[in-house]
Amino acid sequence: MVKKWIKLGFITILTFMVLTACKIQTVDEYQNEEKAAQTSTTETNQQDKQKEITASKEEKNTEKNNAEDKTKTQDKKKQDPVKKENTKKEQTNPNKSKKVASSNNKDKKETKKQDTSKKQKENTTTPVNKGNDLSPSKKGDQAATKPTNNEKPANENKPKKKYVTISIRVDTILDNYDKLDKSLRSEQFVPKNGIILDTTKYELRDNENVFDILVRATRDHRIHMEYQGANENKYGSVYIEGINHVYEFSVGELSGWMYSVNGWYPNYGASKYYLKDGDKIEWNYTCDLGRDLGVTWDE
Repeated sequence: MVKKWIKLGFITILTFMVLTACKIQTVDEYQNEEKAAQTSTTETNQQDKQKEITASKEEKNTEKNNAEDKTKTQDKKKQDPVKKENTKKEQTNPNKSKKVASSNNKDKKETKKQDTSKKQKENTTTPVNKGNDLSPSKKGDQAATKPTNNEKPANENKPKKKYVTISIRVDTILDNYDKLDKSLRSEQFVPKNGIILDTTKYELRDNENVFDILVRATRDHRIHMEYQGANENKYGSVYIEGINHVYEFSVGELSGWMYSVNGWYPNYGASKYYLKDGDKIEWNYTCDLGRDLGVTWDE
């Protein structure tokens, strides 16, 4: 029996130890759980505090913005009546603004007049040297200085323009109208007054000859003209075959075009006669080899 009691006691001790160990483990777990719960609560509390702080800051900012907006609106309201009053005054008194503008314009004009008068005085009192102008006279010299022989006015340095005149006539055909080609018996080709081109003035360029002036005149006045080049004949000069559709031999075998310069008929081509200032060119049609124009080739 004693042994049985010993066994039972031993068994109870073992069971008691096992139970206490289990309780110790459960207590440790409980403590760990409490610690975790405490940490989680502290974290949540910190987050809540931060949220509250940020919310309070945002509220303060909004309040500041609202206060600034209110002050701005109040300032605008204060300024609006002042502006309205000013606009009313301007509308009621437009003449004042006009008077002010006119007075400003008068002041500007007066200042301009003063400036111009000052400039005129300066120009009259102080001479300005430009290029070849003379130097100002010294004090006490009453007589104006004269230009020296070496100094020339600007106009003298420029070359003077040269001019010549030209005319085209068919007067001799009027006396030999029955010999004229029938296709040309019209005022379009032979005018009643015998003038195809009346005396016309042209500026003379450098190294221009009689033929050059004829070309310019016929082109300007749209007069038909046909010629033979200097390389196409044995004379080495331009030969005029027809003007205004009237050709050589249109009024017989001795008819054709001739030119004169200052009343003289040269015996060479128009492209070889170089002109000078004041020359008078005449193109005339002959029906008798120049004799009806007063030309005698024996001269």
